Amino acid sequence: MRYLGTVALTTDRLVLRRYRKDDAQQIYQNYGSDPKVNRYITWKPCQTLEGTKDFIEMHLQQYRSNQAFYGWAITFNDEVIGSIGTYHFDEENESCELGYNIGSNYWNQGIATEAVNKVLDFLFQRVGLHKVYASFHEKNTASGRVLEKVGMIYEGTAKEAIKESDGSYADLIYHCIFQSDWANHS
Repeated sequence: MRYLGTVALTTDRLVLRRYRKDDAQQIYQNYGSDPKVNRYITWKPCQTLEGTKDFIEMHLQQYRSNQAFYGWAITFNDEVIGSIGTYHFDEENESCELGYNIGSNYWNQGIATEAVNKVLDFLFQRVGLHKVYASFHEKNTASGRVLEKVGMIYEGTAKEAIKESDGSYADLIYHCIFQSDWANHS
């Protein structure tokens, strides 16, 4: 595996890049405070402008100190509209979890699929990971479709893994893809 840190990635429509301090207002407005986005995620650091600034600062610190940290701002027409990054990076097993979100004004345009495809290609081809997995809230079927479009397959269900704001629990659905399958998919 090669640790390259968060490097800029581009697609036909998107630039995936490091966060900057001056991104706070766009992040907060375009997806951080969006109730449709926050409906299915458990970690909501950008629901307030102050939380958004802390989120950016955490990224800036990680960029400086951790070459195994991968966290991108998703930009479309020079506007920050979402985020994508890796979590639970497992060096021994050469695997990680992928997470992403896009502001609801940008849903159903293929943007999430485009960003996930680009990041998976980077993680498999340049970093050299063996496996990437992702999870989604059982009711967030659109996120599940994104994962299927990029070639991920169902891996399992974590029953009642998320506590909802009303005190009930929801399942997390896991999908994964291996480097060998990515080579055949892309």
